[in-house]
Amino acid sequence: MIARIRVHSDAYHRLLERNAAFAALERSLAELKQEREKSERLLRNILPEKIADRLKNGESTIADSFQSVTVLFADLSGSTGLFESMGNSQATGVVTQCTKALSQGVVDHQGLVVKTLGDGILARFLHSQRAMDAALQMHSDIDLLAGTLKVQRSWDPSCAIRLRVTLARGEVVEEDGDCFGDAVNVAARLEGEAPPGGIVISGNLHDAAV
Repeated sequence: MIARIRVHSDAYHRLLERNAAFAALERSLAELKQEREKSERLLRNILPEKIADRLKNGESTIADSFQSVTVLFADLSGSTGLFESMGNSQATGVVTQCTKALSQGVVDHQGLVVKTLGDGILARFLHSQRAMDAALQMHSDIDLLAGTLKVQRSWDPSCAIRLRVTLARGEVVEEDGDCFGDAVNVAARLEGEAPPGGIVISGNLHDAAV
């Protein structure tokens, strides 16, 4: 009888250990699923959806070549004064609102936001006219937001924000969610020549438009 009880007791303990192991495995699988979902959300937040999908499917290097696109740089002038006057929290909210408006301008004109750049964006368009139309819409939207900010702040000059946009056309390569090439380099150099509230375009883009 004692031996039989001991056998049953050993079997019961093995059953408990097995159940505990299954429970631990289920927890590990659930945690792994949560981490995978978290990684996918992060990937989609920082990369274009097409690039994120390709990385998810196993491609380690993502590179697409475009023979002729229009690259657009847009950045806010006056954001430094905004942070000094309003503080980090409120100024970040304003800049975020502005960059969302810039991104929407790209989408509205069938462009692609390659990446955000703090207080600006880098985008590309297959058609130059759509890029220029997007630049005009961006200026209109930012002027509207700036006007609202003036009313809210009773026109504090240190909070003045203006938009600078530069456009250049040429060959680019998109790799791992970023964009490289002559058009990007030219648009970046022109950014230093663009006045607040202005649009500067490259020579070849001007020639193609006239």
